Parts: sequence; structure tokens; C-alpha cells
Amino acid sequence: MTLADYDKRHAALTEAWRALHRATDTPESSAAARGLYAALRALGAYAQLDAPADAPSRAASETAAYALLDRLCAESILEADDVAALRALAPHMKEVSRFGAYSEALDRAGVNLVSRGLPALWRVVNVLQDDLRRSRPRAFYYRRARRWGAGALAVFVAWIAWQTAVVAAGLLRDDGWRVTYFHSISLKRPLAVRGERELSRDYGLRAPAFPIRRDRWSARWEGRLVVPEPGEYTFVVQGDDGYRFYLNGELLLDRWRDQTWRASMGKVAIRLEAGEIPVMVEHYDHKGEAAIRVRWTGGPIPRDTPLGAPHIRKP
Repeated sequence: MTLADYDKRHAALTEAWRALHRATDTPESSAAARGLYAALRALGAYAQLDAPADAPSRAASETAAYALLDRLCAESILEADDVAALRALAPHMKEVSRFGAYSEALDRAGVNLVSRGLPALWRVVNVLQDDLRRSRPRAFYYRRARRWGAGALAVFVAWIAWQTAVVAAGLLRDDGWRVTYFHSISLKRPLAVRGERELSRDYGLRAPAFPIRRDRWSARWEGRLVVPEPGEYTFVVQGDDGYRFYLNGELLLDRWRDQTWRASMGKVAIRLEAGEIPVMVEHYDHKGEAAIRVRWTGGPIPRDTPLGAPHIRKP
């Protein structure tokens, strides 16, 4: 079976399946009979694919459908009474189309046909669908793989575009930190740059940024600290694992070692003049969970304020 033949058979069975659903969902016997007849003709179109008629017509479709039903009856999939009821469906539809007024006898006959023929045709469609699945050509799976691959590629491209937009928005803002992520814990092989509003990140067990791995990475946070007024300011740093805190090029806190969050707190107090001074924090994660946070206070800055915008600008 070629892929084109499979698609034609699948389309015919899908049409029969839809017609049977219409017949099942309607409460009117005449509408149900029309749906049943449409499903019968769709099965005739399916059967004609094996022996196409010279001039396709309604009669040829009915003949092919009845031949298919007889074959399924011979294979004990259908009962003879089911086939007989379905053979009466075409004459019944002609009678229905001939009379415009309501006929109780015709309506009762339609109810009997539907109650007998609907389960039979559902059984036929299910059997044919199973047979069609088992005879799928290899090209069907190639096509499915191509479609899945194209869908996965489209999702990946959309994700990359979204990530690019987020990163660009963060980097284009003048306030906040510029963060460079490195592939190693020794601040080598930079692989990603991000913009962050404040230095307070709990990475957990996740990777900090694409394409950085979850463990054994490092980061450098760079910015310019805007000191609102002269005075003494206190900086409190916590990190899992190690970190280094620089202010105006001077290393004030050095805890570059594996450590837990609770045991990592470092504090430094320093007198600063109003204006802008460079600030930098280096941080690494060896394994397990990762986090880094810097808080500050002094002058008009409330206690435990995360170090970030609007008092941090990009370098």
C-alpha cells in the first residue's frame, strides 16, 4: 500500500466515522437514518478503492458497500440480520425523500433500521480502522516523524525567540545588573549574558541560564552602585556555594569555597560618598542547590534591601 492509498482509505473511514457520530448524536430518526446512509456510502467509497468503478455513482457506491458487508458477514464480523437491515436502508431513504408529510409507519421503520444498523456500522468502522492501522506503509511513519520534527523545531525556534526577547529586554534597560554565566567554576568560558534587576537569586537545582549546566558553573554580576548620600552603608552577602564581593575595585568579602547557605553569611560596613562606584559580585556553584543574595542598608536605604535597581546601573 502506498501512502496515497492509505490517505484515501483513511479519509473514507473518517467520513464514515463522522457520519456515524451525527447519526448517534441526533434524537430524530430521519436525521439518524440520513447519517447512517451517509456512513454506508462512505464505506462504499472505501470499498471502491480496492476495485474502482469505471463511472463512480451512488448506485456503484451502494453496491460496493453491500459487497463489503457481505464479506464481513462471511467472516462472522456481522450477522445476517444486520446486513439485511442495512440493505433496507437505501430503499427506506428513497421513501423518506418521496414523502414530505410525517408518516408514523415510516418513522417506526426508520427507528428499527437505525437501532439495528448503527451498532453494526460502528463495528464495521472499528474493524476496518484496525486493519488499516496494521497495514500502514513505512512512508506513513516517515511522514509522522517529519511532522513531529518540524513541530519540535518550531517550538524550539519559538522558545529561542522568546528567550532572546527576554534577554534583550533585560540587557537594554539601563538599570540593574549585567550577569555573565561561565561554563566552569573558575570564571572561564562565558556562555550566557543576562540582565537582572536585583542580586537575589535562588536557582535551586536548576541551571541558571541556557546553555549552562546545572552544576559546576560560575557567574559575575557587574554594575555601578548609585550612592544616594554620604554615610556608612552595610552590605550583607549570602551564597551557595562560594562568592566574592568587590566595591570600587576592592575585595571586601572573600568566601570562595564550598559552603551551605546558612554558613555563608558575610557582612561589611564601609563609608561611601554620594555618587556612582563600580560594584562586582562573583559566585560559583559546585554541586546541588545554588543561590546568591546581596542586601544593603544605610542612609535612606531601609534594612535588608536587595542590592538592585534603581540603585544599580549597568556598567
